[in-house]
Amino acid sequence: MILRVSVILVPVLAAGCWSPSLAPRDPLPLAVDSYSLAVASAREGDLEEAERLAKTALQQDPLHVDAHLLVANLFAKRGETDLAIVGFQRVLSLSESHPEALYNLGTLLLQRDEPEAAAEILETSTAVRPNHVPGLNNLGYAYFASGLAELAGAAFEEALLLDPDNEVALKNLAVLADAAGDSEAANGYRERLRTRGGDPIR
Repeated sequence: MILRVSVILVPVLAAGCWSPSLAPRDPLPLAVDSYSLAVASAREGDLEEAERLAKTALQQDPLHVDAHLLVANLFAKRGETDLAIVGFQRVLSLSESHPEALYNLGTLLLQRDEPEAAAEILETSTAVRPNHVPGLNNLGYAYFASGLAELAGAAFEEALLLDPDNEVALKNLAVLADAAGDSEAANGYRERLRTRGGDPIR
């Protein structure tokens, strides 16, 4: 039985979503300049320079939420999962409801085969962003991997309410229906996949 997971981390360039409501205070001007340069370097593909500049911003202002998020995303992009997890946890210590940090942390924990911990984080993530379909799909996967098939199905169904043609949710619901012995429901999900042009499950 293979379920699909939306392992799409928020891209590095989406890290600039900082708003005063999420941060403990306005960042210092010099930190803003270094952070802006870091984002520009990331856009140009110079990730080493982006990291250096983001860390400079943090030296100037240790509470700069976006700079912490950018560094964590850079670690994740390089596959340095442990450092990325610590980075996202640091963001959440400064801004406990930060949506990107919650989603990315939960997704990384899921990739690291810690489904119970991932589910706890992704529950908060989807409470903060209830319309975020990848978060709902990953929450469903975390539930499934934790042995909570009923909750998993509910999460995938919620994703479908928001995006009726969502391929990940449809495929996972077909797998769950097969496992439950409900071939009629499974075939219904596969038909919806065929109708939307997705690849049917074999």
